[in-house]
Amino acid sequence: MQQLPLVDGTVSPLSPDGPTIPVARRQLTWYVVLIFCFFAATIPETIATTSTSVAKIVTHIPDLFFIMAFYGPADLLIREALIRRRLGWRSLVLLGVAFGFVNEGVVAGTWYTNKYAGYAYLGQIDYAWAVALTVFHIFISVIMPIAFFESLFPSRAGKSLLRRRGMVISAIIFLLVTSLVAFAPAYRVYRIAAFALALVLAFIAIRLPAAPPRRLSHEQPPRLLQVRLAGFFASVAYFAAIYVVPQITLRPAGPRIVAAQFADMVVVVLFAYIWLVFPRQRLLILGAFILGMIPSVLLLGWYDWFA
Repeated sequence: MQQLPLVDGTVSPLSPDGPTIPVARRQLTWYVVLIFCFFAATIPETIATTSTSVAKIVTHIPDLFFIMAFYGPADLLIREALIRRRLGWRSLVLLGVAFGFVNEGVVAGTWYTNKYAGYAYLGQIDYAWAVALTVFHIFISVIMPIAFFESLFPSRAGKSLLRRRGMVISAIIFLLVTSLVAFAPAYRVYRIAAFALALVLAFIAIRLPAAPPRRLSHEQPPRLLQVRLAGFFASVAYFAAIYVVPQITLRPAGPRIVAAQFADMVVVVLFAYIWLVFPRQRLLILGAFILGMIPSVLLLGWYDWFA
C-alpha cells in the first residue's frame, strides 16, 4: 500500500474564491534517513561491538560521521533493493555477504591483519575469521538495522526512503568511502578481489526472482520473554562459536590446521543456517538479537574511558 502524502489545506490558485482544496505536500524524509544511518552504524560498531566505542564517538565526532557514511548508504541501498524489487531472504543474505566482504575484506582489512587465538592464516587470508565476520555482518550490520528501523518507524515499514537521486548519492558516498582503502598499498590485490567478488554477489542478489507473497498465519507469535531469551542466547552462542570453538578444535587437530579451520567455518555457517531457515526463528532473531547485545555496551563500551 502506498503511503498517503500529507495534505495541507490551501485555496487552489485556479479558483481563489472557491472551496478549500487539499494540495498534496511532499513528506520530508531526510531526518528519517539520518536516524537510519545512525543506527546502521552504531548497532554493529558500538552496541554489538566496541570497534567504535562510545568514548571514541563522544571524543572524536569524525569517527561517527565516517561509520555513518559507510554503513548508512550501504544499508539504505540494500533496503531499497529489497523493497523496490520485492526480494526475499536469499537476496538479503547474499547482500549481507557482499557487505561483509566489503567491510572486512576491503575497508577494515581484518582478513589479512587480525590474528586471534584458534585461528590461522592459509596463505594471506584467515578464511575462518572471514566467515565468522561475514555471518556477523549478515545479522548485525544488515538485517538488524533494517529490522530495528522498521520497528522504530512502523509508518515507514516496507516503504521506500529514497528517490532515484538519493540512491545515486548513496551509491557515490559508499563507493567513495570504499575506494579510499580499496587501492591502498597494503594487500591491494586482495582488497580489489574482495570488492569485485562483493559486486558480483550483489548483482546476483538483485537479479534473483522476487519473493512470493507472504502467507498469513494463525500461529500465535512468541511471548516477549521467549523473544528476549532467544536473543540473549543467540548472541552468546554466536560469540562462543567464533571465540571459544576455534580454540577447542585447534588442539586435537595438531598440524592439521586446515581441518580445524574448516570445522570452525562449519559451526558458524550452521549457526547462521539454523536462524535463517525457519520462519519462527527469523522472528526471534530479528526481534531480540539486539537485546542480547546491549550488555556489551554496559560491560565493554565504556572500556576506553578507563583504559
